[in-house]
Amino acid sequence: LGNILWSKTFGTSDRDVGYTMKKDHGGGYILIGWVRTALPSDDDWYILKIDDNGNILQEKFIGGVPDDEIMNFELTSDGGYIFSGSSRSFSLDGVDIWIVKTDVNLNVQWNRTYTTGISEHSRCILETSDNHFIYLGNRFTSGLSDRNILLMYLSSIGDTVWVKEFGGIPLDDGRSMVIASDGNFLVLGYTDSYGVGGTDILLFKITPAGNVLWARTYGGTGDEEAFHLVSSPAGNHMIAGTTTSFGNGGNDLILLNVDDEGKLIRANTVGGILDEGQAYLSVANDSGYVVSSGTSSYGNGGQDVLIVKTDREGNSCCSREIIGLVEQNINLAYSGISVDISSGMNYPVHTIITDNVNPPSDLLCYSGIKIIGEDTVCSGSGPFRYSLSPQLDFSFQWIIPPGATITSTLGDTVIFVQFGTQAGYIYVIHTNGCDPDPFDSLYVNVISNALVNAGSDESICQGSFWDFNNSSTIPVASSYDSLKWMGGLGVFIDPDMLRPIYYPEAGELGGVTLSLIAYGSSGCGDDTNSMILTIYSKPLVELGNDTIICEGDMIILYPGAEYSSYLWQDGSTQQALSVYNPGFYWVEVIDSIGCVNSDTIFISIQEVPDLQLMNDTTICGEFLITLEAGEGFDHYTWQDGTHAAEYIATLPGIYWVTADKAGCEKSDTVLITEECPSSIWFPNCFTPNWDGRNDRFLPVYENIIQYKIYVFNRWGQQIYESNIIDEGWDGRFKGKDCPDGVYFFLAIFTDNYHSIAKEITGSITLLR
Repeated sequence: LGNILWSKTFGTSDRDVGYTMKKDHGGGYILIGWVRTALPSDDDWYILKIDDNGNILQEKFIGGVPDDEIMNFELTSDGGYIFSGSSRSFSLDGVDIWIVKTDVNLNVQWNRTYTTGISEHSRCILETSDNHFIYLGNRFTSGLSDRNILLMYLSSIGDTVWVKEFGGIPLDDGRSMVIASDGNFLVLGYTDSYGVGGTDILLFKITPAGNVLWARTYGGTGDEEAFHLVSSPAGNHMIAGTTTSFGNGGNDLILLNVDDEGKLIRANTVGGILDEGQAYLSVANDSGYVVSSGTSSYGNGGQDVLIVKTDREGNSCCSREIIGLVEQNINLAYSGISVDISSGMNYPVHTIITDNVNPPSDLLCYSGIKIIGEDTVCSGSGPFRYSLSPQLDFSFQWIIPPGATITSTLGDTVIFVQFGTQAGYIYVIHTNGCDPDPFDSLYVNVISNALVNAGSDESICQGSFWDFNNSSTIPVASSYDSLKWMGGLGVFIDPDMLRPIYYPEAGELGGVTLSLIAYGSSGCGDDTNSMILTIYSKPLVELGNDTIICEGDMIILYPGAEYSSYLWQDGSTQQALSVYNPGFYWVEVIDSIGCVNSDTIFISIQEVPDLQLMNDTTICGEFLITLEAGEGFDHYTWQDGTHAAEYIATLPGIYWVTADKAGCEKSDTVLITEECPSSIWFPNCFTPNWDGRNDRFLPVYENIIQYKIYVFNRWGQQIYESNIIDEGWDGRFKGKDCPDGVYFFLAIFTDNYHSIAKEITGSITLLR
């Protein structure tokens, strides 16, 4: 909370300035500043060691005439210290840089003064990882208003490794410096040579060789000035300065959170309507920051000390985020310069007076204050106790919801409130704070009787369920702790939900009353409301029992004509469906109310064995044919009324049979006619030697009615012709025997059953 643990003054009877302090090796603190003697402008360095309670452990004065001012120091890795400041006493020309190295007991190990030929002003010094030192200051180029940033890299005994000047025209002022996580150096200052508006904050990174890696400015339309730079354990860096571009008026504190490359993460201001002064930072144990500054906006008049605790982003209860800060990359000019080095030392004596003081303090804001009390009350109830935690001894103002009254108080930190019907916030405000916003607020929900509406009356069809999310007017409830649906014979899914699902019991029809009960929050009252759910019966649809049809037959499925629409399994929508094939068939019907029902039927096909007596046929000669109807039938009926599976046909005619299997019939008919076939055959040789055997060329034949034959010799000469089939050729031509050899014939004939003539050709060998 920033409460004072102890407070002391250290100084002489004249003007004394304390500049900075740090934790010492092994505990306690090191304080530096300067004290003034009676002589005009005779300031000497003052180095003071104190323990954790402010008791002086050691003090040392360093300086000459006319004056010397110490600005900064660093604890060194050898257990000693390195101090930097300015000196007129030992300067070569005006004000020069003075650096003093001591051991842990403040014994001087070496000292150096450095001059660039004109006046310089010191800011800070750091020890590097290679046991060198890097120094930051300013070099005045023309009077006190024109200056550039001066950096020196020194050896462990103060010899210069390099010296460089950074900046443009007219003004660049270095203020603070840290070693970055990559081993390079971040340098903070402000500039009138670059940026926007008046002066802007300047941040740049250099290598151990003094080369600029990047440079950025941050500012607005007014003036920004930088004072201090620290690094956080998270690797980011916090800049503290002042601004006239942003804030509440005058000079306000500005806090910039940047990463290791200088990119802005967040920017805040802290301040009132007057001025806040120079700002310095330290990292808190929680990785936040403690900002120390001066203020004319708050306190007891004049300029007071302002301490602000922030989080790791730079936010505090008094801060405001900056919108519109301009961030620019710049090309920072720099060059090497030479310095002259000398040394000098004197140890003056001063009398230091210490005194305990008790300065008044005031808490401007505190983000940790919380209002403790009920956040839910019933309408018209009370009084309820509300208090602050922690209970700080400051003046607070309470603001309560409309319609509520404060019935009594216990100081400013406890009130008792009687509530009306309106909910609202309880606020607590610190009347002397920096932040016009409340320290804390607590929303108090004032609950009246529960209010519930079960929704509109609805209807469903038998076999369906009702989802209350689909109601025309959905159920609503307010000011309740829990809900419960009741009524009906069915089952509610999640009956304690506002919009459950209701499954009616099988057979539950007609109007069903369903009630919603809302139990009031915190016991403040219940409410009940009901709706009517009408359950319509399904339309009756019947395709009949599963059935069997005979192979090749058809059945018509007809559910009835009283429905609004039909849908069959094949996507058709007619009232009836003709079925020829086996399988499952279903129909879905919708009645005039919109209720849906369906039915399914399985159609089987009774297969019947094949029945085929025989193809129509013709016979010749003996007439006796067995006709077979086949196996697998239950009954047979022939054309003459007999019932055997076989039938013997003895005469030409039409024969038929009807056979049935499980009531499914098949029939077949056959035509049997009588017809004897014709034939004719010719030998391939004959011997006309008149021995009574094979003396003539004759065919062997049956059923031939017309006949004619021609015989030719091998030269194609016709030597025989006859239309008498039984005459035959005797091997002579014109009364003379033909010579042995091969002869050719052509026979043309018709038979008893065909009127179209047929031809046969061939050869015959004549042998004697």
